[in-house]
Amino acid sequence: MLLRKLLPLLTSVWLIAAAAFLARVTFVWDQQRKIPHNILATVPFEQEAGNIANALTQGRGFSDVFRQPTGPTAWLAPIYPTLLVSTFRIF
Repeated sequence: MLLRKLLPLLTSVWLIAAAAFLARVTFVWDQQRKIPHNILATVPFEQEAGNIANALTQGRGFSDVFRQPTGPTAWLAPIYPTLLVSTFRIF
């Protein structure tokens, strides 16, 4: 009986959307606290693929994509950033 009353509420689109939004905001807040501010300050507002392609172009491979020694990344599969490298080198 109680489950029958709660089921429409728990499967509400608005409740699911609010929970997803809250989870994203919490994740962003948590990551902002964990990543040092000097590294966040040097991250340009580019796409992830652009940062990886920039690191590849400068010979750093899939490492240090934030222009600071942060270590390797697994943001994207290597195909698309490698294609961007050719564009970066041409222009």
